Parts: sequence; structure tokens; C-alpha cells
Amino acid sequence: MKNKFTKRKIYKKYKKNKMTKNKKYAKRNCKNNTKKDRKNKKGGFNKIEESKYTKKNTRWKQNKSKYNSLKKTSCDDISNYDELIKRLETNFVKNNDLKIFDNSYTIFPYCNEELKGPVSLDKVNASFTSSEALYSLHKVFNCTFSSISPAIIEGNYTSVETLSASKGATSPENDPKMFIKALPVINKNSFIVSHSGFMTKLYDYIIEKNLVNENDMYNNYEEDPSIENIIMKLETGIFGGGIMKKLGLQEEREYGVFDNLDILQLCFDYTGKIHFLVVRRYSKNYKIDNELYLDKSEYRDLKSVFIMRHCLGCHNVTPGITTKIGQAIGQAKSGKNLGYLDWSLCFEDTVDQMMKVGKDLHNLLENNGGFKNYTFGSSVIFRAILTSILMFNVINNIVDTSNDGDTSIDEDTSNEEDETIISGLIAPKDPEYP
Repeated sequence: MKNKFTKRKIYKKYKKNKMTKNKKYAKRNCKNNTKKDRKNKKGGFNKIEESKYTKKNTRWKQNKSKYNSLKKTSCDDISNYDELIKRLETNFVKNNDLKIFDNSYTIFPYCNEELKGPVSLDKVNASFTSSEALYSLHKVFNCTFSSISPAIIEGNYTSVETLSASKGATSPENDPKMFIKALPVINKNSFIVSHSGFMTKLYDYIIEKNLVNENDMYNNYEEDPSIENIIMKLETGIFGGGIMKKLGLQEEREYGVFDNLDILQLCFDYTGKIHFLVVRRYSKNYKIDNELYLDKSEYRDLKSVFIMRHCLGCHNVTPGITTKIGQAIGQAKSGKNLGYLDWSLCFEDTVDQMMKVGKDLHNLLENNGGFKNYTFGSSVIFRAILTSILMFNVINNIVDTSNDGDTSIDEDTSNEEDETIISGLIAPKDPEYP
């Protein structure tokens, strides 16, 4: 005999069977039934997919009215390289009284941003920078460029007569596996400006393939969990990046998501084996609670790659893919919008932002092989190249100003207390007794 409960069960089964594929998809992806909220069979959050976004634009989101007002002087009305040169000179050199230091910058392969569509539409992420753009940078910042194969630079970017919109620097699509394989070829301390998509992809690849021990993962979090609770649960005095992941305490992918000017540091040996992974946040001046200190004699066998996400760019404040497609179509018709697309520029307050962290970043590089021993470079994309050039000059201006004033930049001497720490993490301090 069927009662109301069995009838309801039969009706539910019938309804499920009649549900279309699209409705099933919608239900599976509804607000209360996302992967982010579901737990896997082991009871923890999914390893890679607990949240799908791969970047943050905190400074823009917190200051939207400011950056909307800066669009005109930072991004608008750039349709040729002469206008680009004037904008670079005004916004970054003259307005900041920035002293320019000669340097050669390297184009690194496999670390550009992923295309979101055809190159004809997704111009902002195309793995190409024209010789016209390279000439503009060369003229304003007294710089030259080289590349690591398979990235290449075609054409002569130092002479106006030989400039071309179709020739310049190119690179293969981003590939974390190939980037890591290239580390032994690079085999030097490098400061590389890249993109949020690549950095997250690289971080996930290193974790997924277990290329670094979790005890050698260093991180900072916007809101650290209770250290006492962590120690109690794990019965250990170690506090680092892996612990948050083990406990599943992060609500969002803070550990592998990068804001503008955030850094992912890799320490590797001559074989390309990664020994340490360190996430450093701009918001914390690149400092972490349990700093990585390497014995100077041991460090000679290790190199560091500092991978920084590029500046807040004009394309970051363009809402939605539809608007960007419209810009691409408009550019094809009028030749405008280059400041948002092919030559997406840093906002004019970028130098000010870099000045706030330049001293700490200089000290960090000094403690990891020496600032002067670093090769500065970037992906092949314009905004990354510009960010690398600006950061190199900002740091040199800070050093130069300190030397002129007969004072030295305060060195981080905390590693003198114990220079023998080469692996693992430092036990946390009791928060009640700093």
C-alpha cells in the first residue's frame, strides 16, 4: 500500500529522471551545491578546485573611484609609439623624478598569461610585444633586451627606421612543467615579472606533483588561524604553508592566489630541484612570520627565482570580457585603445606603490644572493616588461638616495642569529609573549 511518503519518493525519482541535462548541470552548480562547499571522500577540501578564481585585484576593488579617475591620464588616448613614449616619460619618470639606471632585461619563456580567446580579440594576453613597444621602453629607460630560447626577439627595436608592428618579442604559451625544466638552463638568481594565471598554475603544479616538501612551504595569510590550535592539532612546533592546507582552514585559495605585485619565490639547485617555495605578499612588505634563512656557505649552491605579478594595469579595471572584446574591435577600426590592450599600461601611481616596499625588497634580495647578482626580466607581455623595468629602477633609486645621504639601507640582520637553518621552519613565537 502506498502512503504519502512512498508517493513523494516515487515523484522525486520521476522528477530526477525527467530532468534535462542543462537542469542537472544548473542544480549541480547552484549556490548551495558547489565544489567549494562539497567535501571529498577523505573529508578535506578538494586539492586544487576549492575555488576557481586565480587572482585578486585588492587595490583596485578598494579604490575603484580613484582608478576610474586615473584612466584618462594612465590609459586613454594611446594609438602609436610616440604617444606611448610621452606617457611613459610623464607618468613614471618626470612625475616621480625617477633617476634611470641602464640595464638589460631578459624575456623568459613559458611564463606569460593564458589566452582567454583568439589573439585577434584577446590582445591584452597575446604572447607578443612589438618592436615599436620595445623601442619606446628602450628610449625612455635606456634599456636593452635579450631572450632565453624558445622566447625570441625579431627585428631591430633600437632604430626608428626598422620598427614594425608585426615583429618583436614572442614566446610559447605558458607551461609550468617546461618553466621548471628551464631552471637549470637559467641557473642564476632571477627576478621575473609574470601573471596571476601562470603563478597560480605553477603553484598548483608544484603542489600536485609534490615537487617540494610541505615543511618547506612558506606562506603568509590575510587572517592567520590560532597558532595554539594548530600546534594542539598537529602536536608540533612547525608553522608554515602546508599546515593550512592540511587542516582545510582556508575559505578561499589565499595560498595560491596572487594580487598585483605579490611574489612567489622558488629556491632551486643546479639540477633544477626545488628546495623551498615561499609566497610573499605586497601587503606585508614581502615578510613572512617564519622567515627563510639560508646558511651563506650552503646558499652558494642554491639560486632563487622571485616571480612577481605585474602592476595593476589598465586592463584590470576593464569590467567583463564583453567590454574587452569591444575595445579590441574598436582598436581594429580606429587604432586606439592600445593602452588597455597590446600595451596595457601600469597606472601612474605604480612607482609610489613600489617605493613603499622597495627598501624591504632590496634587503630581501640582498639576503638571497645579493641584489646586484639578480637578472631582471619578465614574460613577453608588455605590462610585465614595464613592471620589471620600474621595479629595477625604483630599487636603484632607493639605494642611490641612501648612498647620497651617507646612510645605508637598513640590512635585515636577523639571519646573523642563526645562519645554519637550511631546512624546515622556525617554531612560532608565543603570541602572548612577542
